[in-house]
Amino acid sequence: MTIELKNLKKILLNVLTEIENSKYSSNDPYDLLGSGPIVWLRSRKSKTLNAITSKEPSKKERLVRNLISPIYQNSVTWKIYRKIFRIKPVVHPKTMGLMLQGYVSLYKTYETKNYLNKAKFCAHWLMNNYDQLEYGYYCWGLPFIWPSDDQIPKFGPQSTLSAVNGIGFVDLYEVTKEKKYLNVAISICNFFLNHLKIDKISNDKWAFSYTPYDKTHIINVNFHCAALLARVWQFTKNQDYYTTLIKICNYSVSEQRSDGAWHYSGKIDGFVNAVDNTHTGDNIEYLTIIRKVLKSNFTYEQEYQKGVNYYLNNFISSNGMPYYTDSEKYPIESHPTCQMLITLATLSNTNNKAYRLCEKLLYFIQKNMLNKQKTRLVYRIYETGRVDNNYYISWGDAWLIKGLSLFLKNMKI
Repeated sequence: MTIELKNLKKILLNVLTEIENSKYSSNDPYDLLGSGPIVWLRSRKSKTLNAITSKEPSKKERLVRNLISPIYQNSVTWKIYRKIFRIKPVVHPKTMGLMLQGYVSLYKTYETKNYLNKAKFCAHWLMNNYDQLEYGYYCWGLPFIWPSDDQIPKFGPQSTLSAVNGIGFVDLYEVTKEKKYLNVAISICNFFLNHLKIDKISNDKWAFSYTPYDKTHIINVNFHCAALLARVWQFTKNQDYYTTLIKICNYSVSEQRSDGAWHYSGKIDGFVNAVDNTHTGDNIEYLTIIRKVLKSNFTYEQEYQKGVNYYLNNFISSNGMPYYTDSEKYPIESHPTCQMLITLATLSNTNNKAYRLCEKLLYFIQKNMLNKQKTRLVYRIYETGRVDNNYYISWGDAWLIKGLSLFLKNMKI
């Protein structure tokens, strides 16, 4: 069960062409959350909405899902909803950050100047569309309201989004040596230190908040921030960056379960949520970056290997189907699928099991998760067999480009 190289490259080029023809613009599955009715339902803590979105549904929530599944598991429903509430496609800053990373990887692999030019285009778009709420640093937020317990305003800067973009700028600096790109990444690090809340849990354990608006302790948030601090520290030797990333890592690693798993958030928040595919893959990807930077100063090897082993053993079937969480197989969704591709590709050049699973996953994507034209990912495949065909570059296709480009680069093919 392997995917031929020529098919892999063809899929890459097809999806790239579709994204570029779309001018990097699409809807996002979570732009719905910024609409009036959903904001109201979330503020009321709607049980029906919670039943749909829960990653570990109870028996009652499963019953609710089954009753209303013909409505919410329907692509047409959401297209009509977006039309009624005038939710238009946008260029998402995370799309541009992911594409920046993908183009640089492709340039490193094929040394085609066109990829470098496109990487610079993405970087310049980000440099022209940053800090809409005037925090004074390079940072980016979602182009819609995020109605969580601590409501995040439209364009309210987020740590993970800014870290993804920052990694792309460091990648671009490495191949161009143009200081302006490194300066953007430095500015993002300074945004973390100056505007994210830092909970100094103990002298050697700190935790960043997700945004300037909350006080949460999200595990992958902290690994994201620590990874960018590490990448920038490589070039600047800024001691504040180094000290902070170590203390941030100390906290996030300490939240690991004895079996190697991480819940979404820390115990201190009072809710640990599911052990899901996306965020576990995030943790492994960014901890791998930190490990590569710190080398002999990386003191988390045992925890790292436990995390990798748990990930490889609990989130994918023998035929390459990616699971939603370690206890829930469905829905099969583009985002966790592509994050899994990225994480497995990251591990593939040193871990044979990761390489074999990556091949199986790529085969599954080719056979089950592309549209008929093989140019776009479907958003979701539900256990009922229903398929949501909505097009979300920022949630799937840009991640796919990053994953494919990493796999090709690491395999040197």
